[in-house]
Amino acid sequence: MSRTPYSLNSYTGGAQALYLASSGIGAADTTLTLSGSTASWSPLGTTGGWYLSVGYGTANEEKMFVPSGSWNYTNNYVTLSGITRGIDYTTAVAQSGGVTCIPVITSTDISEANYAANLLYNGGTTGPLVISGKVTINGNATISGMTITGGTTTSGYVLTATSPSGSTWTAPVGATLPTAAAAWNGTTVASITPVTNNAFITANYNALPTATLTQLAFLALPAGTWLVMGRGQFTYTTATLVGLDLLIYNLSTSAYIAAGTVDVGQIAGGDARVGVNVEYVVTLATASYIALGAYPVYSSGSVNVINGSTELNIPATGLTAVRIA
Repeated sequence: MSRTPYSLNSYTGGAQALYLASSGIGAADTTLTLSGSTASWSPLGTTGGWYLSVGYGTANEEKMFVPSGSWNYTNNYVTLSGITRGIDYTTAVAQSGGVTCIPVITSTDISEANYAANLLYNGGTTGPLVISGKVTINGNATISGMTITGGTTTSGYVLTATSPSGSTWTAPVGATLPTAAAAWNGTTVASITPVTNNAFITANYNALPTATLTQLAFLALPAGTWLVMGRGQFTYTTATLVGLDLLIYNLSTSAYIAAGTVDVGQIAGGDARVGVNVEYVVTLATASYIALGAYPVYSSGSVNVINGSTELNIPATGLTAVRIA
């Protein structure tokens, strides 16, 4: 049986010579018998086929491939079958009994090893190991000091399995942060400078514009699923204010998302303070601006006008978004 290229062979070291049995072999025979006894041949055949030289050192030396098998080389005679004759640039010829037989390494062994090393080390250059094509690892693998390049230019992304045979680079859950933020500063909605890790804090803006849906703050969020949390703490002096609605809404699509509502008691005079919280999980298919807004509700039913800037202000406002998927 002929050998499959790059298949596993078996080898031994320090092998003592055996001899071709007295019957010899013809040029077309694929079975032969060795005479002699040695344990030094024991590894041969256990992990794959092996190469045998018959007539070693003579003008008629012939190399043969012996397929894998199990033999007891300590017997006086060992019969090998399924042999491939005349390999490694030798010719199949009749061999006489008594000629020397030993296991050998052939040019095939050396050229296959050299070719594999050439591929692994990128055409023979020194430096990092380069593997072209598919790599399959069966069992456990310990890898240290590995750097993966290509596929993404975004720092912090992770390699994620997409199927049993596929993968892609993705942002880790919770790793995507808002890219921009703004809040009402008493005069206009102004940009906020990010703090460490591009986290944004919106707080302590002390007045409201006169509008139906007052925009207090917003965050520019990449696509993903977000837990959005808003906080409004209001101080008011008007006796006509009866309620406050704190809303989260999508500026990019003009879509209402969630609201928190608080009823406030009417007062005859003096200041009063009330806090409102609102939170919601929202999934954004595309990057969007998510805003925090407020509806002041008066006893007259009006929600359109704030009765003077001194009647309602916001000593503390916050909008926070955390990516959860």
